Amino acid sequence: TRGPEVMSGYSIANTIGDIFFVLFGGMAAATTVLVSQPLGANKLDEARDHGYQLLGFSVMLSLLFAILMFGSSFVVPHFYQVSPTAKQVAVDVLRIMSVMFWIYMGNTQCYFILRAGGDTRSTLFMDSGYMWTVNIPLICCFTYFTGVDILVLYVIGQMTDIPYESAFLGMHHLLHMPIRHNEK
Repeated sequence: TRGPEVMSGYSIANTIGDIFFVLFGGMAAATTVLVSQPLGANKLDEARDHGYQLLGFSVMLSLLFAILMFGSSFVVPHFYQVSPTAKQVAVDVLRIMSVMFWIYMGNTQCYFILRAGGDTRSTLFMDSGYMWTVNIPLICCFTYFTGVDILVLYVIGQMTDIPYESAFLGMHHLLHMPIRHNEK
């Protein structure tokens, strides 16, 4: 189904999810400090090590948050005074979010690392290029040319983060080349 009940359920799930997505802001601040400071001191290996450590830490921490998010799906949506369909959409979307949470965090942490290192070209591509060239056209095609269920449509949209993560991890400048410090 698509319509007002789906919008209500999706809105509830996003409201609950926002509580868990606060982790991203904290990791952004930590990454800026722990990666940018060694870069500024021209300690490139230390900055690179911190970047990888933060990536691992953020993904592990996101697994804990994902478990908590999944657990909240059994209780919190039922606090809302909406139809049973809207509640079920909220529960299902929240559970999908929780399963994908570690992928979201991995993608976002990679973005934070690049941003802390001053790689504006890659962050521009990650921030808007991928969304406008892959995610939005794919979802538009499925929305307008098929009658797939809204949850299937949501999963398809979220699954586009997997090749996004793979593309990022394959970027040679992060994995094979030393971090370069932009001198002014």
